[in-house]
Amino acid sequence: MTRTILMVGIAVALAGCETLFIGSLNDCGGRGHKYVDIEYGDGYLIVDPVKTVNKKKELRFRLKGANRSDLGFDYNVADVETEGKSAGADDDWLNAKGSEKPDRFLMVCVDEGLEEKAYNYSVTVFVDGTANEISGIDPRVIVEH
Repeated sequence: MTRTILMVGIAVALAGCETLFIGSLNDCGGRGHKYVDIEYGDGYLIVDPVKTVNKKKELRFRLKGANRSDLGFDYNVADVETEGKSAGADDDWLNAKGSEKPDRFLMVCVDEGLEEKAYNYSVTVFVDGTANEISGIDPRVIVEH
């Protein structure tokens, strides 16, 4: 009986190692994902400046709208848009749009056929149908093998 319990325990532990070390299957034909945090609210927009991600992973833009606004905006339902803007590059794969509620994050696939290099993109927050964008943000994603 003790051996059976020990064997079941080892099997469960090894099954957990698949997702712990390699990552779980994703919608992009590979395993795992990488998060880019986007925080926004009254007068601020903060984006992780550089993220490195491997091909065939999900790139998830995690949306974090302010819970409170002195201007009366509900940032949880504000639309956030990412758009590729690398010169001469096919960077449409970075284009996504959604809101924190109900989406929580925007997901794009890092395709296996992408060139290994840095891709620039812009982030725009739309509050009450108007674009509230803070300039000077130049985030990028570096695609590796």
